[in-house]
Parts: sequence; C-alpha cells; structure tokens
Amino acid sequence: MLNSFLKGILERLNAGEVVIGDGGFVFALEKRGYVKAGPWTPEANVTHPEAVRQLHREFLRAGANVMQTFTFYASDDKLENRGNDLRLTGRQINEAACDIAREVANEGDALVAGGVSQTPSYLSCKSESEVKAIFKKQLDVFVQKDVDFLIAEYFEHVEEAEWAVQVLQTTGKPVAACLCIGPEGDLNGVSPGDCAVRLVKAGAEIVGINCHFDPMTCVKAVKLMKEGVERAGLKAHYMVQPLAYHTPDCNCQGFIDLPEWDMHKYAREAYNTGIRYIGGCCGFEAYHIRALAEELAPERGFMPSGSEKHGMWGSGLEMHTKPWVRARSRREYWEKLLPASGRPSCASLSVPDGWGVTKGHADLIQHKEATSDHEIQHLLEIQKKAKELAPECGFLPAASEKHDNWGHGLEMHTKPCGILQRLDAGEVVIGDGGYVIALERRGYVKAGHWTPEAAVEHPEAVRQLHREFLRAGANVLQSFTFYSSDDKLEISGNVLNFTGQQINEAACDIVREVANEGDALVAGCVSQTPCYLDTKNKSEYFEYVEEAAWAVEVLQSSGKPVAATLCMSPEGDQHGISPGDCAVRLVKAGAKIVGVNCHLDPMCGVKTVKLMKEGLEAANLKAHLMLQPLGFHTPECNHGGYLNLPEFPFALESRAITRWDMQKYAREAYNAGIRYIGGCCGFEPYHIRALAEELAPERGFLPPASEKHGLWGTTLATHSKPWVRARANREYWETLLPASGRPKCPSMATPQD
Repeated sequence: MLNSFLKGILERLNAGEVVIGDGGFVFALEKRGYVKAGPWTPEANVTHPEAVRQLHREFLRAGANVMQTFTFYASDDKLENRGNDLRLTGRQINEAACDIAREVANEGDALVAGGVSQTPSYLSCKSESEVKAIFKKQLDVFVQKDVDFLIAEYFEHVEEAEWAVQVLQTTGKPVAACLCIGPEGDLNGVSPGDCAVRLVKAGAEIVGINCHFDPMTCVKAVKLMKEGVERAGLKAHYMVQPLAYHTPDCNCQGFIDLPEWDMHKYAREAYNTGIRYIGGCCGFEAYHIRALAEELAPERGFMPSGSEKHGMWGSGLEMHTKPWVRARSRREYWEKLLPASGRPSCASLSVPDGWGVTKGHADLIQHKEATSDHEIQHLLEIQKKAKELAPECGFLPAASEKHDNWGHGLEMHTKPCGILQRLDAGEVVIGDGGYVIALERRGYVKAGHWTPEAAVEHPEAVRQLHREFLRAGANVLQSFTFYSSDDKLEISGNVLNFTGQQINEAACDIVREVANEGDALVAGCVSQTPCYLDTKNKSEYFEYVEEAAWAVEVLQSSGKPVAATLCMSPEGDQHGISPGDCAVRLVKAGAKIVGVNCHLDPMCGVKTVKLMKEGLEAANLKAHLMLQPLGFHTPECNHGGYLNLPEFPFALESRAITRWDMQKYAREAYNAGIRYIGGCCGFEPYHIRALAEELAPERGFLPPASEKHGLWGTTLATHSKPWVRARANREYWETLLPASGRPKCPSMATPQD
C-alpha cells in the first residue's frame, strides 16, 4: 500500500495513486434544507456549520481524500445576484468554509482544496480585470487559510476558466481546472481537446470535467481532453466529477436543459382522506417532508424552518442565471411535468420477486449464525426458477384521479401538547421520514442487518438526520430504534458490542435532545422481530396484524397514546386479513391512531388507509389515521411491497445512477487514465463509497464506511427475506436493469434551452 500521509495532490498523482474526490454539496444540502434552489449559494457555512461539517464527514467516511471547501458560488457578485439578499460577506462565508473543511480533513488522510466557480460578472460581459478581481477576493482567503491546492470548477466557457487559472496559479499552489462541458465542447464550441490545452498553458496541472453530464459522458469528454493535450506535446493529470444522473438526452448544456412534486399531491390526498399524521418511511428525505409541510401550511398555520431555503413551487428559480430555468419558477410547470428516467434500455415496470413464502416457511426461519454458502446457492437456484416462471412484463396501474382542491385557510387554534390533543383539535401532524436507508447511504447503517447501533457509535449522524427532519417541518420525531430488539441484534452473525438496552437508551436521548429544539413530540418505536417469523411468542411486527395487536397490548399498558401502523397493501396483511379488519383489531387492542407505513408508495398507502377507515366506521369505532409510506414508486408491487422488487435495496434510485453504475463509472474512468475520480450534484456518500470500493485494489485499502457495506451486496446474506438473500452476489447487481416505476413517463426528455 502506498503511504500517502501528508503528501500533496501532485505528489499523490505523480506516484500513480488514485485520488477519490468528494461528492455534491449544493443538491445534498438543498434536499436537507440548508441551501436554496435557484441561488445555490453556500451561506450554510456560517448559518448552519454543523450541516456542512456532517456532509464533509460523510464523504470522508465514504472514502474521499480531498475535501473541497463549500465555496461554490461564494463570489461577491453571485452572493448579490438577482435579489439574493444576504447579511454575510463573501469573506465570512469563504473563511468559515475553509475552517470547516480543514477541521474534517484533519480527522483523516485528506487534503483541502479551495474552489472558485463561474461568475455572473463573466456572463454579464464584464472585463477580464473585473472578473479576475472577483476570483482574487476568494483567493486571498484561501491563501490566508493555507489550503493544500486550488480548483477552478464549473465553468461553461474556457475563457473564464483560463482567467481563473491565471489568478490561482500566482500563489504557487497546485491548480486543478474543470469545465462543465460534454464531448461537444464549451458553449462557444471550443473542443474539449483545445479547452484542455488552453487550461494547461494557463497554468493548470490537473484538468478535467465536473457536473452537467452523467459519468460515462464525462469520461468521454476527458478522453478527448487527454488526446488534445498529448497532441500538443503537453502533460497534465486528469480528473472527473460528474453528475449522478443519467443524461443521455442532453445537449451541450447538460442537465440544466432537462425539464425535470408528487409529495404535494400525496399530502393533499392524505389530508382529504382524513389522515392527520402524514409523514414518510424508507426513501423519504428531508426535502420530501418539507414538501408535505409546505403543502399543508395553510392547515397548520405556519411554514417549516427549512422553507427559508426553498421557494414554494420552485419560486426560488427566479434567481437562476439561465432564462429557461427561471421560466420553471411556477406551480403549473412542476404540476404538469412528467419526469423522464434517462434510461432508454430499462423497463418502466419490473416483476416482483416475492416467491410466495410467508411466516413459518423454511426459508424465512431466522438464526444467529451467518448465512452459509450452501444456503446462498439454494436461494440462487430458487431465484433462477422464479425468473423462469415470471411474466415478461408488469401490469399497468389505473390512471390516478385528478385533485384540484389544494386547500386553503383552515385557522389553527392554540397548540395543545400531546399527540391526541393535537389530532383531536384537528391539527395536522407532520411525521418524520426514513432513517435506515438514509443512514446506510451516509455510511452509518449496514445493509442486510439494518440495525441502529449508530445511535451509540455515531450519535452526531443520527442527531443531524433528526435535525433535518425537524427543520423540514416534522413535529413528531421517532426514536431510531427500528430493529433494535435483542433477537434482531443477534441474528445471522450480526456481532455487536452493544446491548439493545444501550442502543435504545442512546436513541431516546438523541431524539429528545433534538425534539426539544423545536415543537416536536418523541415517539418510541418497536418493529418487527425474527421471533414472530420463527412462530415464537408475542412480540412486535408490522406485516401481520396479529403481532401488531400483541405489540399494542403491551404498549398501551404504559398509559401513553399508542399508534399502530402495518406495512401492508389494499390486499391486507400477509395472512390476507383486510385493512378494515386489521384496523378494527388494532383499535380494540388499544391503539388510538392506526395506519400504514413503508413497503408501498404514497397513493397505495392512501388507498389502504381509506379501507382501514371504512372498516372502523362499519364497526362504529373511532381512531385517528396516519400514513408514512415509501418515497419510491411501487405501482407493480404486490402485497409484499418493495422488498419484492428486483431493485431492493441497492438500485431504488431509478424510482426516484445506482451504486453499481458508479462502480462501472469508476472502472471506466480509471481505464481512461483518469486518477482523480469523484462526483458532483446528486452524488451522495454511498456513491463515493462505491467508487472507493471499486478502486480498492489500486488504492490498497477500503474506506471506513465499508465496515458497514458488503462488496456487491454480500451483507444481504443476513436479510430475513430469502429472495433478498439471493441477491448477495455481484452478478445479480451487475446484470440488473432497474425499472423506473413511472409507466406514463418517457425515458428521454426534450431539452428546453
């Protein structure tokens, strides 16, 4: 293994090392509620340093060994552009960004790169001296803070990038320069090869591409840059930090041209059904919760804190530099949009894998020992037979009903305290979103096990995610105690140094701390247990109403209000008990709130809760209703939900580029001679981790996050579902063509520039 400790960027690259860059900040922090779409400016460095610090840590943990300062669009002219009224100076923001990046970089073997990007001044035809003066202001801070090297990135015109490089190289520090261009060249038609030559002659030692295009398109563009540099008899290192989105239909402008808010419709549909506890589960992110809170703000009487960084129906886009993007700053555009998938070779719907097994079946029996090779082989044989019997395509769902009542003007009374008081008063309660998939993507939960030891090991990560849901508008925060029963913690070779008691106590302390920062209640949660699948005694579970009723009987003895949700479809629970009958049994057991969570998409969840409500009314019983569905489209799922989808759990991005696409991208980039490989907008830490894992043989080590991630899904061997365990192999994920789950949407869109 090469010892790269304290080596500079050029020393590392000259020695043939692979440098893993970090991912995208503006999109990630916009989704988390800290950056405003349209301006995309980085004042969060000063206003919310803990959020920026945590994202840096996730990229570091994922395997990145360069931390870029979050100084994208931190030039004075951009901070003042299009009415963006800030009370912070560019110097304050740049200084804070450098301090945060250095603090995190010092926690690992990472370098700090100070970054500048394109300016409104250039687009406004200001002079070369005026534009260079803008770059010089940022550079003065980078020199003062002694960053390790400098990056000029996200330039659409090579001329402006040249000016930036000329300013940066005066420091004597290494300079990297990236254009956001495709194989067609920059916006003036200068080819990638000629662009690269001009950047190298200006003083850049590293040249490449970032943003605007998908990984393979960017790799092609860098190949062209490399060819141009070699033809000119020059030398340089190469880097690439592309999008994490498929963009085969883009022209030279990249993803900004694509005309790409289901959560608003879901929130309104749920409210009109009579549901008042409305949130999400796996796949919901903080920005989804914010959409629910914004849609129902008239009923609640206030907007969430996160809305200060989000314009309703895209109104913040009025401040964007591109006129066709500013034209999207209205409700009508987003309400009528049919998003494209960008995957012309993939189906819109897939065939679920359920296999028809249920409680008591041999393949569902759980055990403490790790899954054996013999069992995996057995599961692969079943998987093969299931595929042979599967139909050629999925079915099309019925068309959704149109809803024009967007709801306005419900007056809110003085806030009562408890959950039942709030619901009895007619208030809307916004629940939080999903934790296990979010924290798996951030590098703190292990796929397959899905257990919550992060509450003890990495409390700051759990705390930050709670804060993001709170900031998004949630006023119920659930303790991160999913799968924290002792039998689950011990299952399938999952060896932990913590007891269930320790994990549950830590989770409760964290969630109470965050809830006390706002108007939020804390819900202590129990979930499914291996014991029930093994036909043992009472415990808590959600696929079977019998076990859910047992859980309610235990919980209601505390005297606290009890909510009970099942992960079921309109077909009922896994024993075929209808939603209406399930609701009746739960209320009779003592539940005050009943509903549905997880496994299926929002509209399917609404349909199921409607059936629960009808059952209660027929039985002359009363209860409040709640819904916390998936954040993925699941129209072709049966009652087993998204667990049965071929994409679960590592390729669900196609329903909202997968980690497996990222591994292909990393290998392709490496083979092209690129050695600085990372991502930009849309990359999350799990994307970066995929890059680091694919290139581990070349680098000589795996990133720390891999202790929570099995290469090519191997930790799925611990999953409770046999068809999911059968996916614990590279061949499955490498040959999978993920479906989008959007039968009415095209695979390609028409650029709008």
